[in-house]
Amino acid sequence: MASVFKRKYTKIVDGKKVKKQSQCWYIKYRDADGIEQRVKGYKDKTATRQKAAELEKEAELARTGVVDRYKEHRQTALTEHLKNFKQYLLDKGDTQDYARLTHNRVKAILTDCKFTFIGDVQPSRVQRYIAERKQKGLSIKSCNYYLTAAKTFFNWMVADKRIDENPLVHLKGQNAQKDIRRQRRALTPDETDVLLTATLKGPKHHNLTGKQRYMLYTLALSTGFRASELHSLTWRSLILSESQPSVTVMAGYAKNGKEATLPLRKDVAELFRQWFEDSDFSLDDKVFPKFNKSKGAAMLRKDLESVGIPYQDEGGRYADFHAQRHTFISNVGRSGATVKETQTLARHSTSALTLDVYSHIGLYDERRAIEKLPQLHNIDNKKSERNRAVAQRTGTDDKPLESTQNRSKKLTPKLTPFLTPTAYPACNRSSAIGNEQDNFQENGNNDNCLNSEKLDRENNRLATVGTGADEMGRGGFEPPTHGFSVRCSTN
Repeated sequence: MASVFKRKYTKIVDGKKVKKQSQCWYIKYRDADGIEQRVKGYKDKTATRQKAAELEKEAELARTGVVDRYKEHRQTALTEHLKNFKQYLLDKGDTQDYARLTHNRVKAILTDCKFTFIGDVQPSRVQRYIAERKQKGLSIKSCNYYLTAAKTFFNWMVADKRIDENPLVHLKGQNAQKDIRRQRRALTPDETDVLLTATLKGPKHHNLTGKQRYMLYTLALSTGFRASELHSLTWRSLILSESQPSVTVMAGYAKNGKEATLPLRKDVAELFRQWFEDSDFSLDDKVFPKFNKSKGAAMLRKDLESVGIPYQDEGGRYADFHAQRHTFISNVGRSGATVKETQTLARHSTSALTLDVYSHIGLYDERRAIEKLPQLHNIDNKKSERNRAVAQRTGTDDKPLESTQNRSKKLTPKLTPFLTPTAYPACNRSSAIGNEQDNFQENGNNDNCLNSEKLDRENNRLATVGTGADEMGRGGFEPPTHGFSVRCSTN
């Protein structure tokens, strides 16, 4: 039930506190959302009561959906709402750069589409604006940023009880992977070493000395921080203790809007600790005060070209400043870290983004991974070991024994010892291969050759095998099931 009242207050008159009350009457009632409101009325109490009844009636109708509870906001220009939205972003801790960029993107859509009030907003016109920007050369990724900014603005209006629903809620961004304008690559370990070594001794450019750029690149390659994040760091952001060194980027400067603390390698922490002690820094100073984050790519390009490292490779991939983040994430993956560990250090929302976009591996990494796979299990291990042992004695190039027997008739005579006497310098052709029936008779007088009379059948000795003199030229050398070959003595 609405009520009317006069506000009471205390005023000092002639040094004394005097209680006063307002000349106008005020109205207290609950709106459609059940929130208590206080509205200034009139000097006339009756007129104020009439207005209170009207407000209460409107609230009741709004609760039942009969009256537009957002009437006041619908009559307010969108540009005014947009100003309030920008202030909201700043109040919740976003940076000036982010708030300004988001504001400008939304303003561009509102202006080009000629949206004055909330009732003018049409999703199809916004979709047409995005399509036209794409036709003019804007990348899909950038088009998605514009759409995201507009949807975020209207989501805020819903949350702030200015409208009942987001008019752009059903619009979806396009697949940015289909239109990658700038592919990046990871630097190899050799390229990284060459770059850092040369930069440390390099001349000053882009307002940074060689030592300052060396420290900047080292921290970028050790943390994967973006240019804006590195620019925001102060010496308070670095914990350089020997036990658990780390570096923290504040939420307002992180892309995902979350504060992040990453561990530092102890050698990197020691490098920065020594730099802090040798320089005239204070804890509130920025670590890289003269670093221009918008010129990071141009700065790195000059250092890369000075040592002969291509800024853009044959595949069209760039080694710009952001590529150092790709290098960091790829190196984490190569170190043997799990997918979850890599995703966490990369500060990505999904592992797919980490693996598909930021992880770069080459043939060497693939081969190393393959070599780490366990050896496949052979069901017939004993048979496999026996075949390998036989293959070494028979010279079948590690082929299984059964395979050699099945294919022996297909061997050409050129592969037989009979036609390769140079491999048996102490044996003649006829004594190289024989059988138990006629080999002794044909070669009995040859002291340089082994024959069946000199060999027995024990497992630990060699035995002569053969196909017979008539079959030598036609079939060549065929080992029996024992797999033993003829050995010749050189005595």
